Amino acid sequence: MTGPKRRDKISALAAAAFCSAAAALFTAAALWKTEADPDLFGYLAFGRLYFSGGAFPYHDVFSYLPVRPVWVYHEWLTGVVLFRVLTGFGPEGLQVLRWALGLSALWLCARAAQRLGAGLVPVCLTLFLCVNIWAAGYNPVRAQVFTYLFFAASLYLAVRARESAWASWLFVPLTLLWQNLHGGFPAGIALFLLCAVFARGVRLRFLLPALASLCLVWVNPYGFSYYPYMAEALTFPRAEIGEWLPLWKALAVGYPLSAAACYLLLAALAVLLFRKASWQPEEAAVLAGTFLAGLLVIRHQVFFALCGLAFLPPALDRPVRSYGKPVLAVLVAALLANGYAFAVQARLALDRKNPLALTTPACPEQACTSVAFPVEAVTYLRQRGFTGKIVTDFAWGEYVLWKLWPECRVALDGRYDTVFPKEICREYLDFVLGKPDGREFLVRYPPDAVLTRIGSDVDSRMRFLPGWVLAHSDCASALFLREAGKRKPSKK
Repeated sequence: MTGPKRRDKISALAAAAFCSAAAALFTAAALWKTEADPDLFGYLAFGRLYFSGGAFPYHDVFSYLPVRPVWVYHEWLTGVVLFRVLTGFGPEGLQVLRWALGLSALWLCARAAQRLGAGLVPVCLTLFLCVNIWAAGYNPVRAQVFTYLFFAASLYLAVRARESAWASWLFVPLTLLWQNLHGGFPAGIALFLLCAVFARGVRLRFLLPALASLCLVWVNPYGFSYYPYMAEALTFPRAEIGEWLPLWKALAVGYPLSAAACYLLLAALAVLLFRKASWQPEEAAVLAGTFLAGLLVIRHQVFFALCGLAFLPPALDRPVRSYGKPVLAVLVAALLANGYAFAVQARLALDRKNPLALTTPACPEQACTSVAFPVEAVTYLRQRGFTGKIVTDFAWGEYVLWKLWPECRVALDGRYDTVFPKEICREYLDFVLGKPDGREFLVRYPPDAVLTRIGSDVDSRMRFLPGWVLAHSDCASALFLREAGKRKPSKK
């Protein structure tokens, strides 16, 4: 091997090693989260109920509000899996599962990119742009981790389907499992339908598996009633929940500017590469569709990040070699935007130290990636043997029912449209948001306790409401009890 060729090979290996190491650090820092997501406790509560009961739990037992006749819990199998992991391996097992599912999703997308002709360096460079967008969906531990894994697997199968018809049919058993773990399975069906519309010459390879998957949605504990439930759930209004907001509205209520910058820069790179990229029509359609989905609902941005990791690296190969100035400018800007987020995550990782810990911060000052939990208030109620009905803050309902059921039942919680009719959701949200119509909520559905965030509108209202007394307060919560059950306020 001549000197110049050897130097070129050494340079290529050094670049690949550097990019791989940097990508690994970025990914580890982004996944290094230890604060439990509020939804985790709802899954665990279902799992506990599933294993302790004699029959499948088709009816809600955790709330005292009017509920739907059948509790269609689209995350039921996630609850079963996570509860078994928790009881078998502890909180560390849940974290190991999250890391494994997250890294597997990245690996599948990287494999798809490599099958499309991408080298290691473009894959790593794209990962720098995608990692913070992608990691937003990996709070410990949400059912979405299964959806992102199966969506990545669907992308890989879509790439393989052009080479082999059998690969596309693997989508059907994948969807059968997916639809029992999380209600995000329509994302995979939409992906295959988009490919069926835009793919040239192999449309049936995508259309037939997608139609077969639609026909088999009934294969779950709820049977054919799952169809109308999903139709309603896909159009259910969730304007009060931050992750369901469009990007421009989310920015107005505190969505990180760096995350929005990464998302838009990833889209800008896709636009710059569009003319020279050798994308198949279905690949361009999937990129455009997932970008629009993430623009309209920020929780869907993870799909665009996964698609970007699969389809952008092949288009980056030639520009990276020729150092195209427009592409490099977008990459540098994205790295700067990601660099700030990486520095913050690295500092938090060093503070947390143990990547497998699972914490429930008791004060807002301790909460970095999730919410503060009413740990002290729940301890207060448990120590005093409290029983009854509790109205909680929306984010706390599942935590409270996990800790205090069956002695206590909650009002509305994060299971939301799976359990409660629309009118009940509206009445509850009117109450917690301090709207005038919400004043009647405590009269229509009288609780024994109200547990709310300290300093919230509900806190301010309850302090002056006749018949209620502040029994406990701490840095996160204020607990109000009816006067008939008045207790001496704790000294906080």
